[in-house]
Amino acid sequence: MITPSQAAETLTVSGSTLRRWAGTFEDFLDPRKGKKRLYSVSDIAAFSRIKDLYAEGLTTDQVKEALPVIDRKKQDEKQSSALINIADFARELESARVHFVNLQSQLTEQAELIKALQAEVEELRKPWYRRLFRG
Repeated sequence: MITPSQAAETLTVSGSTLRRWAGTFEDFLDPRKGKKRLYSVSDIAAFSRIKDLYAEGLTTDQVKEALPVIDRKKQDEKQSSALINIADFARELESARVHFVNLQSQLTEQAELIKALQAEVEELRKPWYRRLFRG
């Protein structure tokens, strides 16, 4: 079971948005209620579909109409309720690769700065008269 904060983080939405969706679309969810509200993987998949439908520009009423159609279609096609699809995974992987390359570049730059500082320290370790009369 997934906590609301974990669900919000997974979906990259705010906690208040998730609570609003949970209230608005409670007919499509099966959260465990009690002292702590918890969501199942199928609830997270429903929230993901809701988020995608809103991203397409649908209104709340249109989303409510579309959700049962999407659910039946998924049941008919026996699709999994995965939290992430291949396209999202590829996009995240590419983002991680770009971040990694950026970090490598920064690391190389820092290593060059360290070498320059080490050369300066070596120069300062020389006696003053050798530093004064370089050459």
